[in-house]
Amino acid sequence: MSLTSQRSWLDIVAFGHRLRYWRTMRRWTQEELALLARQAQRSLGSTGRPITASWVRMMERGADGLVSSVRRSHLSALALSLDIPVSLLAPDVGGEYRGDADRGHPLADVVSRYAADVVVWYRTGQDPD
Repeated sequence: MSLTSQRSWLDIVAFGHRLRYWRTMRRWTQEELALLARQAQRSLGSTGRPITASWVRMMERGADGLVSSVRRSHLSALALSLDIPVSLLAPDVGGEYRGDADRGHPLADVVSRYAADVVVWYRTGQDPD
């Protein structure tokens, strides 16, 4: 697999805002998210660099303009630890890529429906039921 296919080019500032939003919705610190994301990385069999609290802080700040892509394995681990589809963290990821966290996971449909309900509630302020 080439380096290009392992990384997702996206709007890092928007990604950082979404990452902070979902982390604060869970009422987690950056350290707690990093710990859970590292556990998710291990469960997904990721061999890349571990997600750390300082990496989470850098991403939430928009990487200070120094980064323009994120490893797909990082996106998958973050989505799995936050219990959301990758598309809610990085909707601008090209192609049909949904992340390893979504593909084949027994709770993928439940998580996707829940995330869709959250989006409906967020946009309309009404319970989707």
